[in-house]
Amino acid sequence: MEKLGVLILAENAALRAAIKDAIASSDNIEIQECLESAKQLEDATWRLVPDVIIASLDSDPAQIFETIGALGDRCPNIVLCGPADHSDLIIRSMRLGVREYIPLPPDPEELRRVVDRLSAARNPGMQAKSGPIVGVIGAKGGVGATMLSCQLGFALQAKGAQTTLVDLNLQSGDVALYHDLSPTFGVADLDRESGDIDRIYLQSLIEAHSSGVGLMSAPLHANSAPLLRPSRLQHGLTLIQSFSQVVIVDLPRECGDLALAAIEFADQIIVVTTLDIPSLAHCKLQLRMLEQAGIPRGATLVVSNNSEPRTSLDEKDIREFLGRPVDMQIPRDPATVLEAVNTGTSLSAIGARSEIVLAIDNLAREVGKRCGLKDRSIASPKRGISRVKNMILGGRYGAP
Repeated sequence: MEKLGVLILAENAALRAAIKDAIASSDNIEIQECLESAKQLEDATWRLVPDVIIASLDSDPAQIFETIGALGDRCPNIVLCGPADHSDLIIRSMRLGVREYIPLPPDPEELRRVVDRLSAARNPGMQAKSGPIVGVIGAKGGVGATMLSCQLGFALQAKGAQTTLVDLNLQSGDVALYHDLSPTFGVADLDRESGDIDRIYLQSLIEAHSSGVGLMSAPLHANSAPLLRPSRLQHGLTLIQSFSQVVIVDLPRECGDLALAAIEFADQIIVVTTLDIPSLAHCKLQLRMLEQAGIPRGATLVVSNNSEPRTSLDEKDIREFLGRPVDMQIPRDPATVLEAVNTGTSLSAIGARSEIVLAIDNLAREVGKRCGLKDRSIASPKRGISRVKNMILGGRYGAP
């Protein structure tokens, strides 16, 4: 296995030594040089051609950002260690294309796992195949994003893709109620254990619906929602990918750290809106947020829910306002949706030939096609998935 060449940059000598000691035990890397000033970085990058630069933002973040930006095409993978409560630094790192952002002071175990993950990306043979992650986010409240997440899960499961649905709305998640379930454990319990978590522990947090969909729910009571570290969430998503053919994340509308952590790992993002001016305005804001987060336009789908045949806004108006067309429309069918929600079942179980069922099925096919999923209903019995390349590799928040 080819080792990663690593440059370490930290003005503080104790921090520089701590970073070096933390990763020195890894068999996957070679520490090429330790630098004490950003001014040394460009020359060292030219001389050593490192695979990874681990830099601390403890002294002069602006200088470090400027120096990294000046590297241009010569810039390798960047791991930054910075303050956890400075969202402006995190956003600037994201825009710069930083692969990992680890809170200061860096945890040694986090750093080791980061370099191991980068090494695995460098040596693909080390990586296990995993299922794609599909995020679903509403333009605003009331557009039906959670309903669509649940029904998409049912549809993908029916097509032969083992599906796990994660409810990331920790304060007001309804995914469990949409499945008529009352799980004891869920996504908040990812941080219940202080140590590392494994696949067996994670599977114990997932409740199986009668359809076969696995559900990792949000707390049923808002005041019981603990803090969940973004790094722990990303680790949990990685474990879920190892036994699921597709992972659907019902995202919170607010672009906080948890939402960004999930978005960073997502292969496709579905933005759900309705065709009214307020919702479309919020949809435009969500699309802009995704663009700033580094999600390519080809990795997003705009889906209008509760669409009526006639509306005062025509397709041209909507396309000019959003800067892109609406990709798919889900027709309005309140009676069928209400029955499905109240019974915790799929729309197809209520009205198999209804227009809304056909629309959800078409959405599932499109998502499956984009993510490399084989549709059991149109393919041979042998099933499998082809993991599409991560739109943003690595995790900004490090390992749990």
